Amino acid sequence: MRPPAFVRLQFSSHIPQQSSAFLCGSAVNTNHQPCYNRRTMTTDRAATTTILFSDLVGSTELLQRAGDDDAQRIFKAHYQLLRDAVSANGGAEVKSLGDGLMVAFASTADAVRCAITMQQASRRPVHGERITIRVGINAGDALRDEGDYFGTAVVTARRLCDRAGPGQILCSAVIEALLAGRQAFSFRDLGEFELKGLTAPVATREVIYETEQPGLMLSRTPFVGRDAELSRIKAKLADARTGRGGLVM
Repeated sequence: MRPPAFVRLQFSSHIPQQSSAFLCGSAVNTNHQPCYNRRTMTTDRAATTTILFSDLVGSTELLQRAGDDDAQRIFKAHYQLLRDAVSANGGAEVKSLGDGLMVAFASTADAVRCAITMQQASRRPVHGERITIRVGINAGDALRDEGDYFGTAVVTARRLCDRAGPGQILCSAVIEALLAGRQAFSFRDLGEFELKGLTAPVATREVIYETEQPGLMLSRTPFVGRDAELSRIKAKLADARTGRGGLVM
């Protein structure tokens, strides 16, 4: 039996829309055969993983506006902010996609926190330029091959990223279900999206986050039975935003 043929796919800011081919991480199997490890010809075991894709919006316009040298410095600083968010939230960078990152998480909550951190960090000007990104997240069984991930769960996350608007985080309803009861996260039901390359519509949610939230850690920290202390801290944060700082003991 002849081994399945692969066509290498070079990622840029978007994956080409291939509705007739099975997308496998960084390769497309045009023969509709199962995806194999290209060295051992054996499939790897699937594991439930949360996948995040980020994408830089308007990179071409930024390149033309800033020039090659300045744009390179801006992109480098921007990627460092993204990687800091990944590291701080327990993610594993799978690869750089030219205009964004692919990241894998063992924890769905960490993936959503990372997406929010990325968006908030991107609002800070980098060398005088404000960077805008979009993010897509999905969770499911994903096959791992030589450090890459592939399968329907991966494709769904990528397509959600493609559909997101500037500053938006889109995820599947699976993400909301996995985080049910977690008050730190908020979602908006956007209905079902038809995503190219997928036969069934995907129930989609938008992750709601505050673009600038100095009290973000307060929403993650259990202050049970300490309402007075929490109110005092929030009041001091409000004073700080108006320029009246203070020390909270």
